[in-house]
Amino acid sequence: MGDEDDYEWQKIKITDSGNMYAKQVKNPIRQLKRQVYLLAHYLQFHRIRVWVDGYVILLHQNSPVDSGHVISSISDIDRAVHTEGKNHLHPKEIEQIITLLQRDARQS
Repeated sequence: MGDEDDYEWQKIKITDSGNMYAKQVKNPIRQLKRQVYLLAHYLQFHRIRVWVDGYVILLHQNSPVDSGHVISSISDIDRAVHTEGKNHLHPKEIEQIITLLQRDARQS
């Protein structure tokens, strides 16, 4: 249970034996938004101008919120990746991003 902008969500689980327990988990949508922000600004810093979208995959239709950032099926993944009107990167841009990320990953 939680809202899209809550810091944590309450995850409720029912075991096979019927016992119910709850625990606090970090909100994956908030984490995603931060990662998208960081990646977009990282790429801008390196003069790569692309739109960055991000999605959270939550299985079993168990998202406590209705959000455009939540994907829960294969068709959702396909729709997010192949939606008309989204800018598609050219192979040269993709290679530039890969090279940049690999270089920085080796340095850290």
